[in-house]
Amino acid sequence: MIEGDLIRRYLDDRLSADEFAEFNERLCSDEDFRRHYVRLADMEACLYDECCELPPNSITAKNSRASQWRTLAILCSAVVACVLMLFARNLFLPGPPVEMPIGQTDPEPPAQTDVIKDPFAMDQGPAVVHPDAAVIVIAEAEDNPELITGRRLKPGIVTLKTGYTQLEFMSGAVVGLLGPGQLRIESKDAATLLSGQVTAHVPDRARGFVLNAPGAAIVDLGTEFGVRINDTGTSEVAVLNGEVELSLLGDDGNTLVSQRVNDLRTVRVDSELKVLTEMPRSSEETPRIRPSAEIPLPISDEYVNAIHEGEPLIYWRFEEADGGTIRNEVGDRWSAVLQASDTASDSIRVANGHVSFIRSDSSRFLSLSEGIAGLNEGPFSIEFWMRPDDLAHATAVGIYPESDTNASLHLNVIEIVTDTFMIHEPGALRFLHRSPPERNYEFGKNVFSAGVCVPHQWQHVVAVKNSDSLELYYNGQLAQRVQSSEMHGGGTFQLLLGELRTTVTDRQYSGALDEFAVYRRSLTPAEAARHYALGTGRK
Repeated sequence: MIEGDLIRRYLDDRLSADEFAEFNERLCSDEDFRRHYVRLADMEACLYDECCELPPNSITAKNSRASQWRTLAILCSAVVACVLMLFARNLFLPGPPVEMPIGQTDPEPPAQTDVIKDPFAMDQGPAVVHPDAAVIVIAEAEDNPELITGRRLKPGIVTLKTGYTQLEFMSGAVVGLLGPGQLRIESKDAATLLSGQVTAHVPDRARGFVLNAPGAAIVDLGTEFGVRINDTGTSEVAVLNGEVELSLLGDDGNTLVSQRVNDLRTVRVDSELKVLTEMPRSSEETPRIRPSAEIPLPISDEYVNAIHEGEPLIYWRFEEADGGTIRNEVGDRWSAVLQASDTASDSIRVANGHVSFIRSDSSRFLSLSEGIAGLNEGPFSIEFWMRPDDLAHATAVGIYPESDTNASLHLNVIEIVTDTFMIHEPGALRFLHRSPPERNYEFGKNVFSAGVCVPHQWQHVVAVKNSDSLELYYNGQLAQRVQSSEMHGGGTFQLLLGELRTTVTDRQYSGALDEFAVYRRSLTPAEAARHYALGTGRK
C-alpha cells in the first residue's frame, strides 16, 4: 500500500489487522515513513484545534498568520517525533494499571493492556498492539472475572455464560450482551455476534456502526436494535427504534440481498435459503440498553471538612438550587448560576446532591455570578467529581475572559477527548492551559491522562496550574505533569460548566458533576490523594 494511503487510513481509524501490523512495523523501521506520518498528523492536529476554536461561520484567511503556522508546524513536528521515538521503543511493552473508578468492589484494577484473546484467530506471529476498541460500563458476570467495569478491551472475543455486560465502543456505539453468548470485537466501529443475544444503541456520532451475525451484517442508520442467534444458528434482527440497513451476505462475504428495516420490525436471516423473511416479534423480550444510573456521590462530613481546610475560593456542593442559584459554601461571592433557555430547561438540573446535564439542541450551562479577578496571576487548582454518560468529546469545565461573552477564547478547558485529530488515548481527559487566552497556537499546553475515563462511574479530577508546570490528577494519582513557561497573566475570568461555549452547543457534556472547588493555590499530590480516598470511603 502507498505510504500516504496507509497513514491516511490509520488517521481515519480504517486499518485492517494486517494493515495495522504493517503500519507499526514501518513506524519502527522506516525513518522516511515516520517523517511523513509526523507531517500528516501535525497538519490534522493543527487544523482540528484551529477549527474547534473558531466560532461558527467565521473561518477567514489571514496572510499574516502564515509565519505562525510555519512555526507551529515545526514545534508540533518536533513534539510528535519525540512521541514516535518513545512509541517505537515501547511498542510491545504493556502499559501500567489504572485505578478503579468509585463503586468498584473488585480488588484488582483493570489493566489497560489486557486483551481478551480470540481462540479462533490464526497464529499471526509476534503480538500486534491494537488500539482500545471498547470499555466495559456495566459488568454483571460472576462467571468471568475478566469482565470488570472500567476494563478496556482490544479486538477479541468476549464470552459470557450468564448475566449481562454492557460495552461502550470508542466510536460511541453501546452494545449489551446477554449471557450465554459470545461477541467478537472487531474494532471501535464493528463487532460480530457469534452466539446469544445483543442489543445495540448507536448515537449520531457512531452512525454507521456495523454488527455482524451469521450470514448477515447490520449497518446502523441511527437506531437501537437487537440481534439474536436462535438454536438453529439463524440470525434474527429486531429494530427497537430508528432503522438499519440489513444485508444478507453471499458466500464471498459481500451483500447478496439488502433491506431497510425500521421501527418495530423483526427480520430472520436465512443464510442457507438466501432470503430475508419478516416475522412476528418473539415472545422473548429484547433487552434494552441501560442508561447511566442516578447514583449520588457518597460524600462524608470528613471529606467536606478536608475541602474546607484547603481554603478554596469556591466550593459548590449542589445540595439545592435556590431560584436557579447554587450557593458557594465558603463565601458570599461566586455562586453558580444555571443558564438555560425554556427549550433546554430539562437538560440541566440539580437533584440528588449533584448537577446533571443531558445534551440539547440549545445551550445550557453553569456560570459564575461574577468573574474572578486575577485568577491567572498565580497558581490555582480546579477540583471536581464527574460521572459521564459516555465518552463523546465533551467539555466539563471551561475558563474564559469575562469580556468574551461567547466564550470563544479559553484560558483553560477540562474535557473528555475521544474522536479528535490530536494524539492521545481514546477517552482520555484533557487539561488545556493557554495564557493569554487567544488563537495563537504557539501558546498553550495540553495535559492528557491515560485513557481511563469510564462512563456511568464517579471519578475524581484535579487540574493544577503551578508557576512552571501543569498537573492532572485522576482518582488521586498524578496522571501527567507538563513543564511550561509564560503561565501567568492578568484579567477577570468566568467559569463555564457543561459545554464549550455560551451561544452554541459545541462539545456538550452529558452526565453529572459534584463537589466542585476552585483554589488560588496548587493542591499538593498528598491533598489530591487524600480527597479521593475520603470521597470513596477509604481513609
